Amino acid sequence: MGDWRCFCYEHRWQPTIWLSFLLFTAVAGTASIYSAWWPKTQPDPEMVRMQQRLEGLQTGGDTYAYFMLYNFDIQMAEARDFVIIRRGEYPLYDVRIRIRDMDAGRDVFERPLGEINSPAIYQIVKWPLTPSVYYRVFFHARNGNWRQDLILKRSEVRKYWAAATRVFDKRGKEVVFEHIDNPDFVNEFGAPAWRQ
Repeated sequence: MGDWRCFCYEHRWQPTIWLSFLLFTAVAGTASIYSAWWPKTQPDPEMVRMQQRLEGLQTGGDTYAYFMLYNFDIQMAEARDFVIIRRGEYPLYDVRIRIRDMDAGRDVFERPLGEINSPAIYQIVKWPLTPSVYYRVFFHARNGNWRQDLILKRSEVRKYWAAATRVFDKRGKEVVFEHIDNPDFVNEFGAPAWRQ
């Protein structure tokens, strides 16, 4: 219609639309080819370390804790000190503990502990003990769940309960900590009989 334009008034923007579509397609294709053929740069190790540290400070990282009893009274057949020992670089948050007596088949203790930022927390208690006990201790915290097995056996020779304990990782597969009162436990009672 006059003046020999390629597009009428109604369709005058079609070349611009086609050109922008072609441009975005070419840019996307180039980016796709580039990402497929050229290697990606590795993240800065210092940045990765800082990120892991920040995550550890917020969640507790790979820190864990375990439960022990101390200060035994042979006459009263009880322990007087209840201790939670933290192992690792970071504080633990929202910690809860549940202790199950595996011989009796029942829970004997359950409590929220909150935040643990000191190396250990303890409490004076009267914890009754039998001559032999097997505890399974379950910990729940912001950084995950783990469990501990604790065997206590009354030693008439040493006048206390000899202990053998081990702590499993958060997957429950690997032992991350083990302690056996040596030579007392092994000499008097033999190797610990761990349970599944």
